[in-house]
Amino acid sequence: MGRLRFLVGLIAVCVSGFSLLGMPSPTLAASERTHPTPGGSISVDRATLGQQLWAAHHNGPGNAQDVAKALGVSPDGSRVFVTGYSYGGSSGNDYGTLAYDASTGARLWTARYNGPGDADDAAFAIGVSPDGSSVFVTGESAGPAGTYDYATVAYDASSGAKVWVARYKGIANRGGVAYALGVSPDGSKVFVTGESYGVGGTDQDYATVAYDASSGQQLWAARYKGPGDFEDVSTPIGLRADGSTAFVT
Repeated sequence: MGRLRFLVGLIAVCVSGFSLLGMPSPTLAASERTHPTPGGSISVDRATLGQQLWAAHHNGPGNAQDVAKALGVSPDGSRVFVTGYSYGGSSGNDYGTLAYDASTGARLWTARYNGPGDADDAAFAIGVSPDGSSVFVTGESAGPAGTYDYATVAYDASSGAKVWVARYKGIANRGGVAYALGVSPDGSKVFVTGESYGVGGTDQDYATVAYDASSGQQLWAARYKGPGDFEDVSTPIGLRADGSTAFVT
């Protein structure tokens, strides 16, 4: 990756009289307008629509590129979590995950992950447990042999302390990238999906992995090779409301 300098930027804006994070926006009496609705009328403050509430920037220890790839909000709306990659100097790019106070933008904690290969690592997806106690991120991370694995990391949402790390090498031990993450409605499982080299190491398959959310223990891994016997990549994931089924595409 290039060594151009970027800063992770996070901006909160006001939408429809309420902030993006669910907080009431300030009102300016002179700009209020009342609009009829089927159930009565609502007051909309036109002057504050789209108003920036706060902005937060992060420059990592390498003083170079920092790129946010995904964002999550705690169930109670009090915290915002972002993840991506951040240049760390000799370790290359590392996972960079940050927590902010949703009302003020004050940074609460920063957590970094440098894989065992001590080379580039990049997180692409984030998820928050239903009770708001844990944050999970996943992406690609260099291993000791120089190949890339799925690396999923769990953090304590209140402190940023690392709880566990789980790595998936696939069946060819040649590399893979996780692009999406989902947490079961009861918070007991974490699912990640992406692309992973198959037998022979010549093409990628869908690879979806389930982990125990409390320990990081791998519960199962499922792969899909399409009829063209070529590259197959799954980027989104969805879960049935009762948590019984995971869907990838």
